[in-house]
Amino acid sequence: MIHCSHKMKKNSGFTLIELLVVIAVIGLLATLIIATANNSRKKAADARIRNGIGQIRWLAEIVYNSQNSSFENWSSYPSIQVSLQQLKTEIDEAYGGTDVTVIRDTEIQTYCVSAPLLSEPGKYYCTDADAIFRTVSSACPDTAPFQCPSS
Repeated sequence: MIHCSHKMKKNSGFTLIELLVVIAVIGLLATLIIATANNSRKKAADARIRNGIGQIRWLAEIVYNSQNSSFENWSSYPSIQVSLQQLKTEIDEAYGGTDVTVIRDTEIQTYCVSAPLLSEPGKYYCTDADAIFRTVSSACPDTAPFQCPSS
């Protein structure tokens, strides 16, 4: 007598549910990586903005020394025009806008320079005649004394 044995053949591979779970996990990881990369880009742009503001402060100091201890209209000083325009353009490009850099300089002993930050919406990076850099909640004021806002 011949005995036939039928063994059930198990399909190898993934079920639809397993495949969907793997796709969902990959999607979640991709979203986290993209969000992290985007935040890193904003922080890199902010570093460029901060660096530009720092270099503009050095230009103000150079003119201050050249004008016998006066910041008055330092941003119009002929010898810094090319450098100042380059720095303002770099800050604008880093932020992704135009004319975002604010310079106030009609006072003899005070001035203010600020630009918005990308990674902190509503915040500005600012420096003034005190040569202290700070993150504040508004751009340089329109009226004297030209100093970074206190907050």
